[in-house]
Amino acid sequence: MHTYYLIFACSYLLSTWGTYLNKKYQLTAGTGRSATAVYMIVNGIASALLPAFMFFFTDESLEMTPYSLVFAFATVMCAAIATVGTLKAYEKGQIAIVTTFTTVGSIVMSCAWGILFLKERITVEQAIAIILMLISVLIVTVRKEVKIDKSVLWLLVLAAVTSSFTSVLSKQHQVEKTYATVNTLSYSLWVGIIRSVVFGLFLLYDTKKNGGEMQKLSGMSFGYAIGASAISGLCYIINLITAVVLPITITSPLGTALSIFLSAIMARVAYHEKMTKTQMAGMVLCVIGIFIFAWSK
Repeated sequence: MHTYYLIFACSYLLSTWGTYLNKKYQLTAGTGRSATAVYMIVNGIASALLPAFMFFFTDESLEMTPYSLVFAFATVMCAAIATVGTLKAYEKGQIAIVTTFTTVGSIVMSCAWGILFLKERITVEQAIAIILMLISVLIVTVRKEVKIDKSVLWLLVLAAVTSSFTSVLSKQHQVEKTYATVNTLSYSLWVGIIRSVVFGLFLLYDTKKNGGEMQKLSGMSFGYAIGASAISGLCYIINLITAVVLPITITSPLGTALSIFLSAIMARVAYHEKMTKTQMAGMVLCVIGIFIFAWSK
């Protein structure tokens, strides 16, 4: 069990490098709809090619079942809706609020799903750790000067719900016992293919809507997108593997806490971003929550 937790934590350490490359992509390509769609297409292709390549070094074979395809499509659609909702909310200047809604919503819904439907249990120590992690997320992301625009409130809720369901659906697929499912590499491959198709259609629609003009990206931007996507695909495969053993009531808050902590370290080292005292206090709570979880029975 401890080995799986170590692998899970290492995947988030690896994803920090992916976050760095993702940030570089945003700085060179922008954060518009077209740039986001191109990134998701590249991400989908990389997510498909990586498991396809790994088939040559494992005993796994390509599998396909109706149940897995439906879940893969639902996972991609949830991610697509969350992306569109997030972009729309960003247009209103709700960046900090969107971050809070998606992260906290993901933790709460994932934990609720694990407890109600997967019959998972958490200890008192783990519950305390989760609460501290939730508080740390709120402290780090919420700003006094940021107000919620009621006209986009439903978009924020939609983004939070669909974002959390991407991890819930993956977990549910990995532990499914009633219906026939595919192996981890096959599922990752199908998710990647469907993601490329969905965002490819979105890019065509957005390009047509803008008079047929498609945003041009530099080779450097594509390089950043490919690197970030390859890391994202590998981390997704690792998370699928650990999802079979580890409870989502623990991995969701722990993963969020690790992501926030490691991203803050990366931002400080790579981009020299400063943190306020309030944010640092939130990071301390985040670390305390991680340590309480690590030593809980």
